[in-house]
Formats: sequence, C-alpha cells, structure tokens
Amino acid sequence: MILKAFLDFCTYFVNSERIHEIKWATGGGFSE
Repeated sequence: MILKAFLDFCTYFVNSERIHEIKWATGGGFSE
C-alpha cells in the first residue's frame, strides 16, 4: 500500500542516523 510505504519512509527519514547516511549518499545534498 502506498500509504504504508510513505509512513515507512517517514520513519526511516526521521531517524537521525539515516539522515546522516542520506546526506553522505547524496554528497551532502542537504545543506544546513
């Protein structure tokens, strides 16, 4: 279900460790 996938993504995204992984994976695309 798309909503389930979206909620799973939000849960993943709000995890601070995951955010660091995402920032690293995107080459620091999330400027602060």
